[in-house]
Amino acid sequence: MHSRSIEELDTLFKKDRVAAAKIAKTAFNLEITSAIASVREINLIANARIQADSQVASARLASNAEISATELAAISEIAISEILGHTSSALRDAEITSSMVATVAENAEKAISSSTIDSIEAINSQAKIALAQISQNSTASIEEIRALAKRVEDRVRESADLAASKLLAENQGSPTPEEIVENAEAAANEILNASKIASENLAEEVARMISQINDSADVATAKLSKIVKDAELRVTTARDTALKKIRDLISARQN
Repeated sequence: MHSRSIEELDTLFKKDRVAAAKIAKTAFNLEITSAIASVREINLIANARIQADSQVASARLASNAEISATELAAISEIAISEILGHTSSALRDAEITSSMVATVAENAEKAISSSTIDSIEAINSQAKIALAQISQNSTASIEEIRALAKRVEDRVRESADLAASKLLAENQGSPTPEEIVENAEAAANEILNASKIASENLAEEVARMISQINDSADVATAKLSKIVKDAELRVTTARDTALKKIRDLISARQN
């Protein structure tokens, strides 16, 4: 409720403090209800964004891991093909040496190891960016919620203080001065208590929504961490398979 709304209740304050207090309480509740709706909307958008960012990042990491695994397999197959070609040529011409085959195998193993390191570094870099984005979005949403809540709480408190001061200031022509003061104070306290309760309700909802956003961010972070481990495992497994194929071929050729 804005201060102007309280100003417009001046006439009612003069006539009926009880009715004025009830209207003020209703206004507080309406403002808090509106604020809670806004907080929930921010929460929904934040959770949706966190989930979307997590899903996109997870898919990208898994895809890149598959691409890296394919590249490692290709390096191995090319080396194997080259070794077999040299071996076949050696059988025909008797000119190829074991050192040439060893060189092909060594170069392939270096390329596989280097590609694996680059792929894992890229995976972790992408994951770091995705995690930072999730953290940034969740933090921004939480700050937006807190800022909105503060604006509303300040407005409600100011309106309540203004309404209470007007109730205490107005005279109703009560039979005795004591009754004037007593009735005014009761109505003023009712408004102040109503604003306090309304603000507490908003604070509870804000805390709940912030907790949900943090939980969503934690779940997304845990999911991405697992995806990173799975992606790294996919790459290292492809590396081991690629190296094993080359080494098995060399070993079979030597026997």
